[in-house]
Amino acid sequence: MKHLERAKEDILKVFAKSRAKAGDPFDAKAYFYNAATIFNPREKDPLEDALKELVAEGLVEEKRGQHVLTQKGFEHINRG
Repeated sequence: MKHLERAKEDILKVFAKSRAKAGDPFDAKAYFYNAATIFNPREKDPLEDALKELVAEGLVEEKRGQHVLTQKGFEHINRG
């Protein structure tokens, strides 16, 4: 699934660009709003599934209605 993998990479890039640390929140609502202008409708759908997969992989977790970067996710985006 090309679009799903791209969406996962893009979400992790948002964390990386903001220099997020473990526990830092990701504003998914704002990202989805911005994604509406970036992705075509076929590409927009995988974003929610991508977040779910990132949670399942342990890179992101949901806390108090927000997605936050885990330590594993921090290490993933900062690997050299």
